[in-house]
Amino acid sequence: MDQTTAGIIIIVLAIVFYIAFYFAKNPIVFPVQTQTTTTESLLNNCLNSGGTVISSQCCLTANDFPNNCLIGACGCSPDNNHQVKVCQCPADQCWDGSSCVSITQTSTQTTSLTTTQTIQTTQTTTTTSITLFPQTQSVTSSITPPPIPT
Repeated sequence: MDQTTAGIIIIVLAIVFYIAFYFAKNPIVFPVQTQTTTTESLLNNCLNSGGTVISSQCCLTANDFPNNCLIGACGCSPDNNHQVKVCQCPADQCWDGSSCVSITQTSTQTTSLTTTQTIQTTQTTTTTSITLFPQTQSVTSSITPPPIPT
């Protein structure tokens, strides 16, 4: 091996060691984009969609701003509740976890309840249709009142 080749090898090794030493002291950090929604952004979403932020007792498993279009997040016994921030939406709207939406909006997360009552002279019939998208279930109950004294 001649002196020129040895010199080039020494320079390359020096550069490699310099780079290794530099990155050992200054590691490369790639920024990580998170898609988590912060309480502050949920608070702003609530206010911007017409809601009001209030405190409410909700289940221990519920975080701030639970979805109140669904049943369950704030329906636990008093022993299993804690205080959380909740978005109270205007009339005929509910908080879907990110904004106030119309309750009548068709969604797999929306529950629709319709009650019809027919009163006859001898019998009362109540029909309740509960629509849980995509299935519908009807329940009919009949009650015969006692005779009216004459």
